[in-house]
Amino acid sequence: MRIEIDYSLTVDEVHEFQRAFPKIVKALPRVNKVRISGSMWGWIIILAAAIMMSMLLENVREPAPVPAAPVSDHPLRNMIWDILPYALVFVVIWVYFLRTQYSKAAAKKTIENDPMLAERQHITFADEGLNMQGPTTSTFSVWTHYIHFAETENLFVLLITRQTAQIFPKRAFASQAEQDEFRGFAQAHVGNTPIGFPVQPAKNPETTITPGT
Repeated sequence: MRIEIDYSLTVDEVHEFQRAFPKIVKALPRVNKVRISGSMWGWIIILAAAIMMSMLLENVREPAPVPAAPVSDHPLRNMIWDILPYALVFVVIWVYFLRTQYSKAAAKKTIENDPMLAERQHITFADEGLNMQGPTTSTFSVWTHYIHFAETENLFVLLITRQTAQIFPKRAFASQAEQDEFRGFAQAHVGNTPIGFPVQPAKNPETTITPGT
């Protein structure tokens, strides 16, 4: 195999990768090591915020006794009013968390923090490995450098670790035949079983990116 591609990553492509990456990693074989994922940290933060809000509301209540309220004819409405402040806190924090992790603004920030991602890259895929040449870098990696192959609708993904990967836009390939050739070769030489979102059946940067950075 010998395929050459040229490309510069776009914000939309980085955004697509960041949204897909957690699912790709989640589908990998589990290891005997307990790790807290980004989504779990989000739930922990939300729970902590809810507890703090509850404590704050308790502290601002008037200590003086108040007359007993008459029994309401609408217990469900009263229950909703009681939990509404906590629900609003939950929604606000969760929406902010999702926006931070998966918005295009986060993808744009990733590129700003690592300008090499937007540089023009020339990649040569060959039987012996992958050669990458950019304006400031030149690297060669054998296929055993990668632990898994995956793909999204518009990207091919080569995982280096569970935290980092290299991504290659499908638009950079000259033809569908080249995409199929690369897909088949990567499936046979990287990891065991392809994981991700295949959109084309297989026939028969260094653009290294860390999600959320």
